Amino acid sequence: MKANLPVRQRVAESVKQLRTARGWSQDELAERAGNSGKSISLIETCKVSATVDALASIASGFGVDVADLFGDPASTAAGSLCLIARKDLDRIQRIVTQAKRRRAARGRRPKA
Repeated sequence: MKANLPVRQRVAESVKQLRTARGWSQDELAERAGNSGKSISLIETCKVSATVDALASIASGFGVDVADLFGDPASTAAGSLCLIARKDLDRIQRIVTQAKRRRAARGRRPKA
């Protein structure tokens, strides 16, 4: 993607790329982002400029930083895109925390 593309077009391409990389329809993204499918369509086709609130909700729906919507979607999809569901990520974090606690507790025990 060319860096000199208008911002609205870069955002449109990024949103579409991130959405299709996940295999989501516009309605699926809209549901995750708390927007309407029509608003996602208008953003992806450059018919409207997305508001800051819309960008924030879309980024949240994707689980990415808002800045990722302004960059090169190919590099975002290849580099920093996380396809782990939030509930799975939360479960992984709980397991890691438990493991760290167990390791710390073992380290505090007196050696026999």
